[in-house]
Amino acid sequence: MGPPGGGRNDITARLVRHMSILAIDSFDDNTMKKIFSAIVDWHFAKDYEPEIIRWARPMVYATMQVT
Repeated sequence: MGPPGGGRNDITARLVRHMSILAIDSFDDNTMKKIFSAIVDWHFAKDYEPEIIRWARPMVYATMQVT
């Protein structure tokens, strides 16, 4: 989808209106840990036993070490 010529075809405004550009900056590790800790805490608060719930934060930190 570039300028016409060289095997490229012009795209119509009718098609372009369905597209958008989305950009997000990378987060630092502390922000990622905070986001995923909140998600895991919320999920584990449903009906998990305390033995499982205590592994929520270590799971997030271990995952961050792997990535």
